[in-house]
Amino acid sequence: MTEDKSILIAVDPQDLEAAQDLARAAKVDMEVQPKSQFLDPLSIILISGGVAAIAKFTADLIDRFHGGIVVDLRPSAKQLVRRDKSVPYGWALVIAADTPQPSRSFGNEATIRCPNAARSVRAAS
Repeated sequence: MTEDKSILIAVDPQDLEAAQDLARAAKVDMEVQPKSQFLDPLSIILISGGVAAIAKFTADLIDRFHGGIVVDLRPSAKQLVRRDKSVPYGWALVIAADTPQPSRSFGNEATIRCPNAARSVRAAS
């Protein structure tokens, strides 16, 4: 009874043909296994850098949709700090505590009545 043995040998690609000829001459079965592929360090760095750039772009895009920051210091304010789409991204609008409330609002136009002023001021944005 003959026992089958297998031996794993690493051969340089230049010497592969000579090793196959030697195996045929010795009547030995030779099986060639391809070299396992892996990512080199430069590819890993480039891929992770690309993923980080895409994540940063997506986060910035989402922030742009939320608009700028409004800091409302009036006592009647519902929220002290909030995001508002009408304020451009990257801008902060501070509403002072002594700013009067608009009496009515139509779209982007508001009439502000000041108690101490002789006339009303009409503001359009």
